[in-house]
Amino acid sequence: MEKNTKLREIKKAFLIGFFQKNITTFGGKKQMSQDHNTSSAKELILALFSQNNLEYGIDKVRVKEAWVEIAGIGVVRYTEQVRLQGDKLFITLNNAALKADLSLRKTELVQLMNEHLKKEVVKEVIFL
Repeated sequence: MEKNTKLREIKKAFLIGFFQKNITTFGGKKQMSQDHNTSSAKELILALFSQNNLEYGIDKVRVKEAWVEIAGIGVVRYTEQVRLQGDKLFITLNNAALKADLSLRKTELVQLMNEHLKKEVVKEVIFL
């Protein structure tokens, strides 16, 4: 538990440092002063992510978190690896019966993952 808290603090510190470094260079100072009142913080952060090609990396992390939420602790117990590669989600399970059961629900899992992520990230689930 303590390890997860420390990891979150490190991620938070990294993101704060990243934004402090890049927020003044995003779009130039002139544009920032003109758009400052009309742009929300969310829009600015999303623009920074897309400008620096960080969206895919964040999607890879969010997919792992979404799997834990969707699958539940009973399935996560048998999950060895969750990996997003392109638009395919590879899930390694160490229980053959569970793998067979979940293989029948691939379409439903794709839909649940994309709904949880609020955008289309996963197009196919592959169980290994």
